[in-house]
Amino acid sequence: MFEMKKTRKGKTTYSPEFKLKAVKMYIEEGYGYKRVCKELGIPSTKTIRLWVKNYDETGLDGLEERRGKSKSPLKGGPRKKKLRLEEENRRLKAENEYLKSCDPSQGGETGRTISDHPRVIRDIPHFLTM
Repeated sequence: MFEMKKTRKGKTTYSPEFKLKAVKMYIEEGYGYKRVCKELGIPSTKTIRLWVKNYDETGLDGLEERRGKSKSPLKGGPRKKKLRLEEENRRLKAENEYLKSCDPSQGGETGRTISDHPRVIRDIPHFLTM
């Protein structure tokens, strides 16, 4: 059964069989992209071009729906953001430990100053050093 359906977000999803029919119309029957779109009710020729390209490169697997499927559980926006926050947290903890080691009231060395730390010097905005 050839089918296309709308998702909740307004995107149209096409079955692999429907995509294969469109690809065969283009490759085997010699229809142009515009004609395939018109006959099957597909709004954009870009869609057909992508299906033909995927079919040429990977066969039927190229026509499977991949939207929302990640190849790796480590990929994706929220996961990366969480890792960045964890990295920043680790960096801030290290900076705090260093600053404590500079403060004699915290049991740190006397004679060391905050400006001894290269990261602190590098991160000071230029206009503050004038």
